[in-house]
Amino acid sequence: MGRKHRRSASIRATVILLALAVAAPAAVAAPGDPDTNFDGDAKRLVYFEGTDAGHDVAIMPNGRILVVGSNAVGINPPDFAAARVLPNGAMDTSFSGDGIATIDEIGDPFANEARAVVPLPDGRAIVTGRAYVSGAHAFGTVRLLANGTPDTSFGTGGESVYQVGGDYGAFDADLAPDGDIIVAGVGIGGTSGDNDLTVMRLDPNGVLDTTFKDSGFAWLDGGSDEYGRALDVAPDGAMAMAGDDGTDAVVGLFQADGSPDPDFGTNGVVTLDLGGFGDTAAAVALEPDGDVLVAGTDGSAAIVVRLEPDGSPDTSFAGDGTFDFPEGTASSAQDLQLHHFGSILVAGDVTLPGPPADQQGLLFRLRPDGTLDPAFGGGDGWAAAGFAGRTDGFAGLSVGSNSIAVAGTSEPAVGSDDEMFVARFKDRAASGITVTVRKKTQRAVFKGKVSPNHAGQKVRVSYFRKKAGKWRLIARKSPTLNGSSLYSASFKRSKAKKCRVVAQFAADLDHLGSSKKAVFRC
Repeated sequence: MGRKHRRSASIRATVILLALAVAAPAAVAAPGDPDTNFDGDAKRLVYFEGTDAGHDVAIMPNGRILVVGSNAVGINPPDFAAARVLPNGAMDTSFSGDGIATIDEIGDPFANEARAVVPLPDGRAIVTGRAYVSGAHAFGTVRLLANGTPDTSFGTGGESVYQVGGDYGAFDADLAPDGDIIVAGVGIGGTSGDNDLTVMRLDPNGVLDTTFKDSGFAWLDGGSDEYGRALDVAPDGAMAMAGDDGTDAVVGLFQADGSPDPDFGTNGVVTLDLGGFGDTAAAVALEPDGDVLVAGTDGSAAIVVRLEPDGSPDTSFAGDGTFDFPEGTASSAQDLQLHHFGSILVAGDVTLPGPPADQQGLLFRLRPDGTLDPAFGGGDGWAAAGFAGRTDGFAGLSVGSNSIAVAGTSEPAVGSDDEMFVARFKDRAASGITVTVRKKTQRAVFKGKVSPNHAGQKVRVSYFRKKAGKWRLIARKSPTLNGSSLYSASFKRSKAKKCRVVAQFAADLDHLGSSKKAVFRC
């Protein structure tokens, strides 16, 4: 019979829970730093014959970067264009032989332009944009195979082209929760005769879903001409669009069945006067709590707005609901994505004063409260990239596991063609939070770490006891992370039999993200 040991009340019991067992490198670059593993200087031009433009970008599941836009040779009208780049920045020769592809079969050979790309898990990609058929603008969509050729099983003969009236055609696309394809842009619906915010629904093989709203289409009419330029589809199927009416920015919200959201603005539409002339919204994102983020320009500066679910400004964001980018002599926002712990990534362009003045591609990150995040871009919340003697700007962004890809267009001062422009910045995946329970005679002490380092930000630590079968809050504290991203919170020890601690982290405590909990004997 073995010896029996008594447990001393002073013996410390430790429970360690790890969010992810990922070994951190000895030295980690800051998020927003140029990724010099990409083509040596973190940026490159993509050369087609003729003039070309980049409008959207996607980091594919294998880490390769797909850029879509347009290409025109001489006096010929533009075609859909796509380019794929390897993770090291070299052109991917497994894509159409040389890394670049043009698709000129979208409708009639006139004014075709790819505006959006949606990556698929199997390496294929949905590409959509402006097409032209029988003298009218149309929504044009193709599905590219992993080798860069159109998938002929998609739509009719490899393309899905539908006329919707209106000017310009399609500008964005996203996947519905069931895998259907939502295409958004400018169309004419109902009896108004005006351009409206328009969505079209295709099945996964590019066939119009005529069971959706009005034979596959839905419109939002704000009372004048509205030009839809951006789309985001929520996990519940709700669809947000953003654009402009020629003077002010407009935002629209559809329910999953294509009907206007009756709780958002007027008939599902909100008009935003951003204070300038020529206000426009170029990007939109639905947050998990129903808020709507919009990015664009007031004609001179990049703007990010957060709206409540009813369409009113969220005044907890940047003080009055609107963030104005403060740097440069001019700037604009062209794309937006939610990032770690409710932070917000925005891509566009900024003109730096010089001399000489220099327009570069712009990438910045906001905290959830609408302030620039000093943990990004070398301490001031933003980064820029471009080429000497050229006018550069980003039109799209994509977030990978540990990098951020941005793409757009680089225009020469004189003498050569516009080119696609792609750059990559470093990122650090949010690996989460740990919690350790340490029991002392009179105190319960909870310690842990947030990865990656978020020194100066807060953790919410909640201490519970179990009573009558229910967890009841004893106390809650919000310690600040120290320089090593460590936290500690001490509480008076409960006399209950069973206790629980929950540690939660986010860039601000109203948008909690990663969390860990531990249950232990009090």
